[in-house]
Order: sequence, then structure tokens, then C-alpha cells
Amino acid sequence: MRYLTKGWYLAMQGMDRHCLMKIDERAGTLSENFFQEVYRNAENKWLRTRRQVCRLMNIPVDEEKEKSRYHEMFVSGIERYEAILPEHIRSQIPDIRVLSLGFCTKEIRKLLEDLSAENKTYVERMAKQCTAAQRASFEGADDTLLNRFDFHDEQVLSFGPQDCDWVIDFGEYAGLYSQVRYLRFKNAVILTLDGDLADARWLYEELYKTETGYELHILLDKNGLMECILTCDDILMEGERSWC
Repeated sequence: MRYLTKGWYLAMQGMDRHCLMKIDERAGTLSENFFQEVYRNAENKWLRTRRQVCRLMNIPVDEEKEKSRYHEMFVSGIERYEAILPEHIRSQIPDIRVLSLGFCTKEIRKLLEDLSAENKTYVERMAKQCTAAQRASFEGADDTLLNRFDFHDEQVLSFGPQDCDWVIDFGEYAGLYSQVRYLRFKNAVILTLDGDLADARWLYEELYKTETGYELHILLDKNGLMECILTCDDILMEGERSWC
């Protein structure tokens, strides 16, 4: 990625984190009792919500399964904070688990607020520069593909070679922004591929017109951020998916 990098995405995830934080001075010290209290409260809130949903759907609730599911989300939340917090803030937080549950001191909230403002400025600047660079690459050329090329939050079913091409299959059902089933990259050359894209979620893309075709950068998430960069002679949108 030239502009919408992994660092850019993490900065975006760090925006507005302070807004839902509850001030509690007990978060200023390492306390297993306090952590257990706020964790159980959050877990019970999750279980109440799941019971209501299951009641409306007239299905039984598996509370042990729901507890396990909540714990997985809790661990993912910790990992996100570990990734987005700079060391000068992270080093002042006694228990990252408590922060991930939405509790911090007044001082930490102010640091998060300042970080959010910095991140917002950076994220918006990079996004504007990215849009301008893509538009500039299409100057004097047909920009229909650029205008249609939006696969945000699509789930990739598979990505692999077919003869001289590489093909992405999005699966049978349509996503939020597109009904396109396949993306075919003609005579593609893979420049960067962080791993198998099957089951990865497409986050953002950068598409540039080149003298011989296109250069595409894709940022994805699959238990961590991934990047795919390729060049190709042409990009074909093939097939149509149903909405349900």
C-alpha cells in the first residue's frame, strides 16, 4: 500500500477510543479484584443480550458457548489496543485488560483523546492523498473501473492462478457494496502476498492506471492485517451474486 497502509489502518482504529471510556481511578493501579469485577459485569451484560436475542428467535441459549464467545472478543479487544497504542501511553496503563473493558483514569482518557485527534488528522490526510493519486493515474483514461472498484468488507472465498490470470472468488452471496462474483486479473504478476487470502476480509484498496494496465494494492484482515499487491493487463468483473 502506498497510502492506506497497515499503519494507516491501525491509526484509524485508534480514533475516538476515548469516547466510551468510563473514568474510574481504580484503573490506575493493577488490581485483579477490579478486573474480575468489570469483566464479570461485561460478561453478564453480554449474556443478558444473548438471552433476549435467543428468546426472540425461540431458540435455546448455550451460556457456556456464549461465555467462550465473549472471551474471544475480549482477547481480540486486548490485541487491538496492544497494536494501536504507542508505547508512551501503553507504559502508563497498569492493566490493558481493564482498558479494553472500557475503564481508565482521567489522565489516560486525556492521552487517548489527544491520540485520537492526531490519528484523525493523519488518516484524513492520507485518504485525501490516496484519492488524488489514484485520480491522477487515470487522468486522460476511462475511469469507469476506478469508480466501480469498491469491495470494502467483502469476504474472499478464494484467490489463485488460472492459466496466466489470477482470480478472486467472493462466493455465492452478494456483499454490502457489490454483486460481482469474480475479479479476474489478466496476465497478473504478484508483487506482494502476505499469505493465503481465503477467508480474509477485504478492507481497503488502491487502484492505479499504468502504461500497460493496472497496479492494485489490497489491504485485508485475516487474524491480522495482510497485503496483496499485483500488476495486470486488465481487470474483469465477472459473474453476479444473489443478495440472499
